Amino acid sequence: MLKKMNPDRYKRILFLGVCFFTYLLWMVVVPYDQCPDEHMRMDLVNFMLEHGYLPSGLDASIRDVKWGFSYAYLPYIPQIISAVVTKVFLLLHFPPELSYLGARFPSVLFATGTAWFALKIGDELFKTRFKWVFATTICFLPQVIFLSMYINNESLALLGATATLYCWIRGDRQGWDTRACVKLAAALAVCILAYYNVYGFVLFSIPFFVASFYAWQRRQAQNGQTLATRQKNLLLLKRVALMAGICFLLAGWWFIRSAVLYEGDFLGMDALGKSAESYAIDPLRPSLRSGPDDFKDMMTRWEWGKNTIRSFIGEFGYMAIPMTKKMYDIYYTVICLGVAGNAAFFLNRSERKTGWRVGLTLFLAAATSVALSLYNSLTGDFQPQGRYIIYMILPLSLLMARGYESLSAALKKWPRVRQVLPMVYCAGYIFLAYQVFFKYIALFYLPL
Repeated sequence: MLKKMNPDRYKRILFLGVCFFTYLLWMVVVPYDQCPDEHMRMDLVNFMLEHGYLPSGLDASIRDVKWGFSYAYLPYIPQIISAVVTKVFLLLHFPPELSYLGARFPSVLFATGTAWFALKIGDELFKTRFKWVFATTICFLPQVIFLSMYINNESLALLGATATLYCWIRGDRQGWDTRACVKLAAALAVCILAYYNVYGFVLFSIPFFVASFYAWQRRQAQNGQTLATRQKNLLLLKRVALMAGICFLLAGWWFIRSAVLYEGDFLGMDALGKSAESYAIDPLRPSLRSGPDDFKDMMTRWEWGKNTIRSFIGEFGYMAIPMTKKMYDIYYTVICLGVAGNAAFFLNRSERKTGWRVGLTLFLAAATSVALSLYNSLTGDFQPQGRYIIYMILPLSLLMARGYESLSAALKKWPRVRQVLPMVYCAGYIFLAYQVFFKYIALFYLPL
């Protein structure tokens, strides 16, 4: 006799299905090279398909004629996966002129994986239906959808960051046994190989793990499983060594390769800068690019903050298709109302949770991407793009879901209304995302 499926599982399958369909729809509708740097990423895919080996930044054939460099200097694991998927598509007689769809498809899978982890995180952090608010806010933000449909590294980086957050929560609550450490190390390896602006999650995992490990040991002691201080420290070192070893095995090869290819430059960034300086056209040469004079100038005259926030919510094409002011205002209102609701959460001690370690670490890790984007725009390449700080959607969604959950406490006299409120939010938020699709994607790209 077949076992009945949990009703909540049906909802999860439906949610993941809607996410996958939405990302796939955008992937098919938006033409090739209507997204930031997609042609430069596709050059790597085509090189691997043609030659059968990994390109290096020194290969002149994939060097962009305008910018003077290729993305082969930096980690391009998503493009390696894209090359494999595209090869399969071509073997199945997929039209060669549509091979870019095969290269895009991994981004759809990465984003759907992010949705899966978002649901798992919601289960851990929320005992109410507001767990759906958390996942929906992440997965249907227009910029997240946009990143899910073209060839880029941010989609894998967001998956790695979301998986890392889930591992933090599970380890902090259930303890750091070998299995929990292996999972965290695997998530960190994904971050390491994805994109440098997600490295805040790697950096802050270190102090978080140490603090969480000793908190776990204190709980163990309360349950009668006491270890001597020396034993605790030795166990900590073993766990750290295990995770470092796994990260090195999974990700170390890339940096060894870069060090060999680029005369010790294991990150490849100095080599990329030298290539740009030597081969870029004059307006794009690093030493000749125009940019803000100082931080104040960047934030005022160059409007770094305004442009970054707008594109964080959603700006499409080569940042040439913005939404209307009314649409941005709707998102601003939804965000601000949810964040403001946390005042009620923090003032009500009975509703406070014990996950402050996770919350603080998450904020610092995500904020690191903002700091890196600020620094790069001020000192080198001025690009106020929301995709560079997309990891901020994780703490923001947590604040919004917690805030709306706290605000709903005012509806205690109407329990049915309170129960249906999260579903109304999710339906409205997804509807808004489809409004964005029809008004700014389908209308712009689909022939009338």
